[in-house]
Amino acid sequence: MPWATVAVTSLSRWHCFISNAVKYVILEELAQMQSMTFIAQHLNVSTTTVIRQLKTYGDNLNPKSSCLPSHLTIDEFKSVKNVPGAMSCLLMNNATHQMVDILEGRTQLYLRAYFLRFSLEERRQVKTITMDRYSHTR
Repeated sequence: MPWATVAVTSLSRWHCFISNAVKYVILEELAQMQSMTFIAQHLNVSTTTVIRQLKTYGDNLNPKSSCLPSHLTIDEFKSVKNVPGAMSCLLMNNATHQMVDILEGRTQLYLRAYFLRFSLEERRQVKTITMDRYSHTR
């Protein structure tokens, strides 16, 4: 059986068909808080590839905040299927528009558990909370 030859290059990892440059662009796009489907379509890769990059390097995109901003925004968004209720919460600094954190649920249980991680002094430094809560009415 003849040997298969694989080119070795610094453009991609060994046995990987996606270039390192595309992977870096995926990370930059993820930092801009766009949907994974949009990023995948934009870069002509699968959504699985985007998720794989997020799992590999996601901790570097948004280190967990050790403090709360003075002006906090809470918004709900459609999340992945395995999240309870399929809705998650996005926490942002309303002054800088920087992401603070993402919570897997939008219920009082998740919000309470998250905010109790911070000291009472830290929670009291929050001056305003802006939210747009969805209300299902017919």
